[in-house]
Amino acid sequence: MDRAEVEAKLATVAARRQETLERLEQQQERLARVEDERAAIEGDLILARRAVSDFENYEARLQEQLAAVEIEEARVAFEQAVATRNRAAEQAAAAAEGLRSAHDQLQRAREAVSEALSRLRELDCSARGSPPPEPVSFEEQWQQLAPLVEQELNVQLQAAAVAAAARSANHLDIERLPDYLQPLARERRRELLESRRKPTG
Repeated sequence: MDRAEVEAKLATVAARRQETLERLEQQQERLARVEDERAAIEGDLILARRAVSDFENYEARLQEQLAAVEIEEARVAFEQAVATRNRAAEQAAAAAEGLRSAHDQLQRAREAVSEALSRLRELDCSARGSPPPEPVSFEEQWQQLAPLVEQELNVQLQAAAVAAAARSANHLDIERLPDYLQPLARERRRELLESRRKPTG
């Protein structure tokens, strides 16, 4: 190998080394950019995770607030329902009292008709032997009212049976109730026991 060939090969090697150095510098610069980007991404990830955690905590607090609002709404609705029921019960009681008074008045009027008819027959032998029938509307309304009275009496009897079983020291008294009344009696007993456990002022 002569001088010219050696120098040519040296020049080729030097050129290739320079190209490799330039590629190395480019790759190092690219790697630095990637590492900077990676650091930025990792920072974004930390912020995103923290934001997700904050949102989850805030959402949990909002869920608790929503549950409290729903409980309060249900409590208010229950109190309103109780108040409405009590007003309806008062109205029904007043109506029942009015019905009782009206029925007493009807009985007195019937007795008066019987007495008047007896007096008429004493004076007039040709007078009819029985009073005319009462208006049909009374009989129709009374027949419609009778099942309601019976139903309400059953409700009152069931309520009394549930209350008695709940207060009883014998747990078998609840089991003797009809199946559909037993859960109500157990709930009533639980309420009574809790009220006894509460400290008095």
